[in-house]
Amino acid sequence: MKAVIYFRTKGNAKADVDLTQQRETVASWLAETGAEVVGEFVETETGRNARPTFGRARRAALECDATLVVATTKAFGGSAFTPTSGFGERPAILCLRDAEEIAREAWKRSPLLVCYLRSASGEETASSSTLAKQRERLADLIVPAVHTVLGEFIEDERRDEATSAVRPALAAALDLCRQHKARLLIGTTDAIGSGAAFLPEFRDVPYEVAYRQQDEWPAIIKISDNPFAVGLHFGDHLVRNCVPVYVVNATGGDFAEVIVESIGTTMMDDEVLKTSLSQKLLGRIPAGHGCLLEGYDLFFDSDFTTEYEVTARTPDGSIFQGTAATNGRPTSRWLPISDWAQLSASRA
Repeated sequence: MKAVIYFRTKGNAKADVDLTQQRETVASWLAETGAEVVGEFVETETGRNARPTFGRARRAALECDATLVVATTKAFGGSAFTPTSGFGERPAILCLRDAEEIAREAWKRSPLLVCYLRSASGEETASSSTLAKQRERLADLIVPAVHTVLGEFIEDERRDEATSAVRPALAAALDLCRQHKARLLIGTTDAIGSGAAFLPEFRDVPYEVAYRQQDEWPAIIKISDNPFAVGLHFGDHLVRNCVPVYVVNATGGDFAEVIVESIGTTMMDDEVLKTSLSQKLLGRIPAGHGCLLEGYDLFFDSDFTTEYEVTARTPDGSIFQGTAATNGRPTSRWLPISDWAQLSASRA
């Protein structure tokens, strides 16, 4: 096997260190594969998309019928560079991952967590409700059997104006993350009370934001183009791989109360697996509106056939019921309750 090696560097004081790390990665790969190096090229990154040296390395690999080996894909003053070759396309391109990149990926998957919340003293109403929302959403990200929370830090957004740029709680949280290679969970980046929004400027610590108001799904939506009398509408506002599911009422009359039961079924190793039965009580759904039922995980839930049973009570006491099933989000984003029927008459 012949190989053309393509190195990248920023061309600054760290250039020699970067190249040394890449050469060590390449040396390990050569020892494993026994490949013969027939050419080397070094690109000095400028922060632009143009990489003329990569073009020359690619042509050299093509002429030598060699594999083009990219020594590193990490970012140098811009975005990462991960070229690929299609099936059967020449030359074949192989991207290596150096120890720094592997360590970075491991850090992103760390089960160790540090929580960073924000409040505003003197604005108790706004602050307390926002803190409660942050804790609620942080709890959704923490799996006790998997994760370990090393600490929780709360920043007061009403700091003295002279030191407003200094965030002591954030500094302490980041120090703990760096010490233990833990991930930072940020309660919210939204403005708290009359303060400003928080824009994370650090790049070395992996983090996730638990709550942003712009990611909130409305509890009730108005639907004007209802294709079915009663159905489930899968929205397109994606939040952490989930889209909202709404129970939509287009019967022409209001629902006083709705109960939705759902269960998922799948096959694994010739064995039937089922999720726990879910039952949710929804309030009033006016005619021509949809009520938020749940978030549908496009990755996890799509592995199951989910069956829904919808039961609605009208203001006069009549009971209606119907069912539906789906395996993945419907292409049209609509799932009809096709067997909708009355179970009991009104009590009037």
